[in-house]
Amino acid sequence: MSRSTIIRLAVASLLILFFAAASIFFMKGRHTAYADASPQGGRASDAIGSQGFRCFIQLPPQIPYVETTDSHEAQSNGNDNLVCHFVADPPPQTVILTGWLCSTSDGTTTDSRAIYAQSGDIIIICNYPGS
Repeated sequence: MSRSTIIRLAVASLLILFFAAASIFFMKGRHTAYADASPQGGRASDAIGSQGFRCFIQLPPQIPYVETTDSHEAQSNGNDNLVCHFVADPPPQTVILTGWLCSTSDGTTTDSRAIYAQSGDIIIICNYPGS
């Protein structure tokens, strides 16, 4: 794994911790769980490669439909870890959503998190457990 990839994953992890703490403090720990039949985010069905592939998110009404190619997927110890970064119009407050159906190259999972910051930055992280 390249140094820039490691740095991106470290930054993503720190952002998750920061926004999770902010969620507990400012939003009283509220979150939304989704379980529809179609993925609401993650790797697009036509995506190719382990980075720079088309990734999407759509969790209305909190997060609008957005696509990006600022994406990375890595497999470690049989687990599939997907991270995608988006930019959208800033929301009035930070939104953190967990448990929605996310598509990875190995399958779909609800081990998912989306953080939509007041800056307009969105990060999604999905983990597909290995067998």
